[in-house]
Amino acid sequence: MEEFFIKASYYCSLSEHCVKKVKEKLVQWETPKEFVQPIIDKLIEDDYMNEERFEEVLGEISGMEKVKVWQSEDTRRDRDVIWFNALLRRK
Repeated sequence: MEEFFIKASYYCSLSEHCVKKVKEKLVQWETPKEFVQPIIDKLIEDDYMNEERFEEVLGEISGMEKVKVWQSEDTRRDRDVIWFNALLRRK
């Protein structure tokens, strides 16, 4: 069990993950089923995983994505005008 806990703690220390993703990783690593929940509990206890912290990070990322989409739409509009003006000049 210690080997799987070490892998999971390293995985969780790289970035924030939800419980579901960590469980999926443990299954992918072929962790025995009886070890999965105790490992999750230990990760939460040792503060490698924190659902509130994960939600905060997810909210920040979602906000950045909205800005990115808005910027790309704004840029696309400018490109359309530039192309249209270039076509008018060619005639």
